[in-house]
Amino acid sequence: MELKLLGDEMIFETTYTNNNYPIILKQNALAELNQYLKADEQNIVLIDQDVYRFHKEYIKSHLQDQDIKFLTVMSGEACKQMSYFESLSEKLLSMNITRQSQLIAIGGGATGDFVGFLAATLLRGIDFIQVPTTLLAHDSAIGGKVGINASVGKNLIGAFHRPRAVIYDINFLETLPHIEIRSGYGEIFKHAILNSEADTLHLMDVYPSIKELAQLKNIEDYLKMGIETKLKIVIEDEFEGGVRKHLNLGHTFGHGLEYLTKIAHGEAVMI
Repeated sequence: MELKLLGDEMIFETTYTNNNYPIILKQNALAELNQYLKADEQNIVLIDQDVYRFHKEYIKSHLQDQDIKFLTVMSGEACKQMSYFESLSEKLLSMNITRQSQLIAIGGGATGDFVGFLAATLLRGIDFIQVPTTLLAHDSAIGGKVGINASVGKNLIGAFHRPRAVIYDINFLETLPHIEIRSGYGEIFKHAILNSEADTLHLMDVYPSIKELAQLKNIEDYLKMGIETKLKIVIEDEFEGGVRKHLNLGHTFGHGLEYLTKIAHGEAVMI
């Protein structure tokens, strides 16, 4: 894994043998999206309807000069249903997409999972870009796991499909409700546990309660930690044949709890 630090920017780069992608973490990172848009091809944004409602003007101010189509999708886990996947697949195919078209996921972890699975399966695979808007998605947007839910459980239908880029704009975090902040902290905490006892104790000291966490002070430092931890593991074991299974810490029981009770993903993982 390579990490480049350019001023206040954090730009990570995967180090696979081919098809590498950048992870850009900073304020106003959305401005970087333009360089990854495809000229003379369809660029289609699929955006969580709540994110669109809160950030419509901000998003369009960065993309207003581009020929981009926007589709809103249901918020959260509701979009990860087979029936909805079928509906959006038919919608995209009716727009005459080709294998050179590109999808752009703007939203939390569920949006990224859903849009990534659309990209992995439509026309046997087209490009997509992750634009995560939650704390939680610092984890889910990286590593190429995409998918939807089945009637008997969460994330049981899916694929591995790398994004072309991950563009993480810190500005989106300003409108997160407390439940989303707590949920995202669950994955940050998991990464700290995987790192060391020292990292875990430090994180608990910095954010001793939701009061401190909700201020998101210096949150970039801990997002960076989480991204670095995940990248080291997924580059070593992309398809979960070995060490990548460590990233499932808390998830086997957590997914069952989340699916049955509908509590937030990160909260279920922490339990």
